[in-house]
Amino acid sequence: MAGIYPSPNSTIHGALATLPREDYENLWMSEGGGMDKPSYEEVEVECYKYNEVTPVKAIAFMARPHARLKNDGDPSRRYMRMLINGASELGLEQEYQKYLKDLVTDATPRYLRMIAINHLFLTSWMFRTKKRTAARVISNAVNYFYLSSGNSTFITRRISQLLQAIVLLPGALVGSFIRAWGWWKGREVNGMMKIIIDDGEEGGDE
Repeated sequence: MAGIYPSPNSTIHGALATLPREDYENLWMSEGGGMDKPSYEEVEVECYKYNEVTPVKAIAFMARPHARLKNDGDPSRRYMRMLINGASELGLEQEYQKYLKDLVTDATPRYLRMIAINHLFLTSWMFRTKKRTAARVISNAVNYFYLSSGNSTFITRRISQLLQAIVLLPGALVGSFIRAWGWWKGREVNGMMKIIIDDGEEGGDE
């Protein structure tokens, strides 16, 4: 999951948006705000417009401690492309745009992405039925074996990916049944799930 967190001497560039109350609440709910234990918390931050010295107060979403991973994962190519294109359209500082372009992106093989996508349907069911502890145990196990593309060799990364696949495969089989059942019943995948699926299916093979 993407979010912000305190980091000394670091700066985030972006856009300030004024939203009507209803639109903001819809945004908050789309990020899991309606859950018993949301993954994000709303924090007030001070922002500075380019060439201005007076701060503007805004609300940002920060990942709660229970939702943060031990190791940060590499962002997908699709996700980074959206950020880079958005930064260009907004006219953000060139140095920051270069920083975004230089970030290492995900290079997960297609077989693992497909397993993870099907497992996601089981995870979604677990959260809906309040079996979140089991979902977090699996998530923690996957994160334990995760190695980022920038901090591993080709061989260690392949071993890491194989171990992740072994952890996810049983749940992926159940998830594929849940996915097929929903398709047979004519149930549409919700917007956030569809974005995640599209992101995973596009991904970026090594």
